[in-house]
Amino acid sequence: MVGSLARGKAHLAIANLFVSSLLGRDLYQGYSTLFDYEEVKFLIRTEPPFPRWQSPALPFTRDTWLAILLGLILLAPITCLLARAITAITKGSSSSSSSSSSSSSSSSSSSSSSSRSGAEEPRTLRELTSAYVYTVGLHLQESHPVRPHNHSTRILLALALLYTLVLDLSYSCNLTAFLTITRRPPGIQTLLKLRDSGLDLFEASYYVRDLLRASPTPYFRELAERHVLVGGINEAVGGVRDGSGVFITNNGMMEFLFNTVVAAPSSGGYGVRLIKESLVTYSVAIGTPSQSPLQDSLNRAVIRVFEAGLCTYWKLRSYILYRQNKRELGSESDTVLAEVIRGDSTPTILVPLTLDHLQTAFYILGFSFYLAIMVFVGELLAKKFGFCV
Repeated sequence: MVGSLARGKAHLAIANLFVSSLLGRDLYQGYSTLFDYEEVKFLIRTEPPFPRWQSPALPFTRDTWLAILLGLILLAPITCLLARAITAITKGSSSSSSSSSSSSSSSSSSSSSSSRSGAEEPRTLRELTSAYVYTVGLHLQESHPVRPHNHSTRILLALALLYTLVLDLSYSCNLTAFLTITRRPPGIQTLLKLRDSGLDLFEASYYVRDLLRASPTPYFRELAERHVLVGGINEAVGGVRDGSGVFITNNGMMEFLFNTVVAAPSSGGYGVRLIKESLVTYSVAIGTPSQSPLQDSLNRAVIRVFEAGLCTYWKLRSYILYRQNKRELGSESDTVLAEVIRGDSTPTILVPLTLDHLQTAFYILGFSFYLAIMVFVGELLAKKFGFCV
């Protein structure tokens, strides 16, 4: 097409024609007024989805899992130390009271103290291994029946139960979402990572290859060395499906494929996507021979068509006519493209829960530690000054 304009065999070239001076094109070809723009993009195969067995670890981020593990490690020793301290104080107070009172009064006071605050804590809370079993059961919502006898331990375990309840509900709700929706890794999104991947670059011409070779960026020139010339879009997309390379395309081409080849995207399998980073952005115009006498008249017509919104209308109308003609003729030439492009074209918006999402649960855990210690200190002071707790 560009050669026909240069040799004077054509008066107009209407296509997705980039305005460029590459290889001296502007010396023998003219352009009309700009009416659109396009980005040179790279079409790549979507990555395989994450295995389902990884789903139980996905609802929380790594930092959240580490914070939960730290809370699990600290909760059992703090509970055990608190229970042992209360038991030691209780035994000391009971021995001093038994030495100063009669045997009958001591037996009645000890029997009444077992039902009030100040009694010895259960053995489950005083032994470290048993305390770990109890705290793990709290996190799994299958705790062993333990009845604490003092205010400090009661407050600690009650808030610990609330803390684990928030964790379990958050985990179970987010796990359901991760189990029901297919998730894929982010994959290659930049041209630098594309260079490091070693994939070939499929193109139906040498235009982008020459553009990459003329670039001052070193890894752009390295990409040009992996350029592969293909005979058509079917061959290029077939190579993308096999995972051997990427196809150099633009937004207009992908918009055409999704509006004509693909009727409704499905989920699962391999699909195709565009790398987020684009190579370059070009303006689009109608090509004319250099110094064409039609230039001024053509520019006025292009401006009127663009201002009337006919460019977008004709584009959408062409998609509808293409699909109608394909159904009437029963064409199967796009079967390969349809199989490849159908895939996960809609990205999921699921995100793992971070510490910011679950800060309430960890605030409850920290507040339980603080409040239990404060109540324990209060009990010590009350026993020291002879107050009844």
